[in-house]
This record gives sequence, structure tokens and C-alpha cells, in this order.
Amino acid sequence: MELSIIIPVYNTPINILERCIESIKKIEKINYEIIIVNDGSTKEKSEQYQKLIDSNIFVYDKNNGGVSSARNYGIDKSKGKYIMFVDSDDIIFSEVLDSKILLDSYDIIFYNETIVKDNGKKIIQKELRCGGGKIDAQKILEEFILFSAFHSPCSKLFRKSLIKSNNIMFDENMIQAEDAIFNLRFLQTNPSCYYVNSTLYGYYYSLDNSQGRLKKDAKKRISNAEYLFEEMIKINTKNFNNSQHFLEQINYRYVKCMFTICTELLTINLKDKQKFLEYISANIDRYCKIGIECSKSTSIKKFLIKKKLWIIIKILSKIREMKIKIIK
Repeated sequence: MELSIIIPVYNTPINILERCIESIKKIEKINYEIIIVNDGSTKEKSEQYQKLIDSNIFVYDKNNGGVSSARNYGIDKSKGKYIMFVDSDDIIFSEVLDSKILLDSYDIIFYNETIVKDNGKKIIQKELRCGGGKIDAQKILEEFILFSAFHSPCSKLFRKSLIKSNNIMFDENMIQAEDAIFNLRFLQTNPSCYYVNSTLYGYYYSLDNSQGRLKKDAKKRISNAEYLFEEMIKINTKNFNNSQHFLEQINYRYVKCMFTICTELLTINLKDKQKFLEYISANIDRYCKIGIECSKSTSIKKFLIKKKLWIIIKILSKIREMKIKIIK
């Protein structure tokens, strides 16, 4: 078996899941299996999923444990040399998958993804800032910090044996940044990497997903984001061309992340949101202890949060929301 495609589902409408599966079925010249992990869906939905079972489509029912739990379950059930993660409401453009690339035994193969609009228009998002071909793992680690590259597990083929031998799993206690942590753990094994500069993954963006995590558990979402940056601080940047620059970028991305969380908090109904805003304000200097400089943009965001200028942040959040709707 060359490829296992893992799809977690939780009450996904059957027509949406079928759209995903149909895009996968267009794969040619690759021996693949589709593993659908039903993570505690309703009885009606579960019965619909069972009808999808075919010679290379497997449906496994489990108690609800979240997307990380479902992916880990799928990894254990998989038989493929490579693993690909696909969300049930997304699609793949299977024509870019070339069976020959699987014969070269790279540990991870990267592809681009595309944001798919409701009107069918596609916006290509390059995974890495290079032209394609073999690429050093340290280069990807640099882009992980500088550009938030390789934060999603989708649009990639992972060698299963490397995942299992290093006991790399999705953290089932996290609701935010668990994908980036999984990828970081994989990257720290110094894998052999290949970048196919073509679009494999079609991502249907939803603003509700991010806000939903805040409503569900704001404390955990904030602490998960902090944990990601703690892990990034631990990365040995001594061999990078400009170690100080990378520390500055970690600081910049931390402030940007917390500013985004603040804007989302200010636009949703949440009983204790003022408490979480106060916490972020009190801790916004967390990654400035190492004496790194801030860009003008970062300084402004930090200033607004530290001074608790929530009205101004809320106005900026409205502008951000309008931009997202235009992109969508």
C-alpha cells in the first residue's frame, strides 16, 4: 500500500464528505486507501458514512475525542507507506499526484494548497518560498518561524515509518496549534524533503472555525498558542544566518497571534472574555524578555493591548473581518 488518506469526520453532511471522496477517487496509478474516522457522529450520520465503505474505503467508528484523536486513530489503522491528512469539508486535486515521486523514498513531500471560494474561484497559497525540488529540513524550519510555513498537516505526504519510529502524535489535549506542533516534531527528526510546486489541496475557509474554538475554550486556545511559541523559542537557531532576526520574528508572530485573538474575543459573545483580554494584556511582553527589537507594526499592536484600548482594537477587527470576507 503506497498511500493512506485519513479523513476525520464529525457530523459532516454526507454531500460534503462525498465531494471530498470523489476528488480523491480521481487518483491514478497509486495504490491508496481512504480511512474515514467517525469521531462520535450522530446515529443518522454514522449510518450514512457506513454506506461509503468500498474495497479501498474504510469507516471506523469511535467515541468523540476531537480531530487530533481521530487523526491518531487513523494513523494506527493505516497501512500505507505515506500518510496524507484531508479534512472532510475540503478536496484534493489528485491529478498532481505522481506515483514516481513515491519511489524516491523522501520522508515528506510538500505541495501547495488553494483557498476555494464559494463561487469556485481559487487562490493559490504557496507552501514554501522556493521553486521546488529537494529542500533541506533546516530551510523549512526557518520558514516555519519566519512565514508560519508548514503549520498545517494538509497538502503533504508524511512517511508513516518516521512518524511511528519517533512516536509523533497529535496532542489530543490541544484545540489550537496542535497541527503546527505535530509538524515541528516531524521536522526536528531532520527528514529528507521534496517540494512539488503544484497545488494538491483545496481548502474551504470558514471564519467560524477559529471563533468556535474561542467560544468552546478560550483559556485553552490562548494557552495552546503560548505553548507553540514556547516550543519555537527552544529551536536552536545558532546555525541560522541571522539568529537574532529569527527571535525577532518569533516575537512579532506572538504579538500578531495574541492581537488576532483579542480581535476575535471582541467580536463574539463570551461571558468571561474581559478576563481573557486582561490576561493577554498582562502577558503580552512574555517573549520580550530576551531583549529583541520590535517592528513598528508589532510595537503598535503591543501598545494597544497593553493600554487596553479595546475600542480601537475592535474597530481594527471589523476592518479585518471585512478583508476576510473579501478573500472568502
